[in-house]
Amino acid sequence: EKTHLAALFGVKMPTGKTSRRSDQGQRLELEFQPGSGSWDGLMGLAFTQGFGRFSFTSSVLYTLVTEGEQHTDLGDIVSYNAGLVYRAYGDTQEYYAPPKFSLDLIAEVNGEWREKEKTHGDYNDNSGGNLVYISPGIRMGIANFASLGFSFGIPVVKDTNGDQVEPDYRMVGTASIFW
Repeated sequence: EKTHLAALFGVKMPTGKTSRRSDQGQRLELEFQPGSGSWDGLMGLAFTQGFGRFSFTSSVLYTLVTEGEQHTDLGDIVSYNAGLVYRAYGDTQEYYAPPKFSLDLIAEVNGEWREKEKTHGDYNDNSGGNLVYISPGIRMGIANFASLGFSFGIPVVKDTNGDQVEPDYRMVGTASIFW
């Protein structure tokens, strides 16, 4: 009852714009566009083990990125996470079907490795790399059908290739509906 294992599968569809232009009228490179124009496959695993008011969670997700607009492949991605969750308020019997209200405090390590991007078959040496964050967060369970969460990530590893803008922090919000 306290151990959960899930296989993750999905598809990222090309929904964002790919035609944004600079103030000078030039089309922005694909990494600066809201969308990529590519259809990407997602696959991974997630694991949770509960024990009392605590649970350990981990996941790994591989994104197979395909060529999109401007003959550009933004590079495959491996996202990985491990976290410790403390149920500060609410029942601890079932983490995926929370009581009328629950409150979880979360401490996570989140990482993302990205392959170098490729345009017209040539790799961009100023792209890709590995980022790792320490991310404290909070999650509220609402009735038996929804949860809202927020985390603030502080980068502890910034191993990017070449000359790139490195993040100072990362904020992630989540909204989930169960049925």
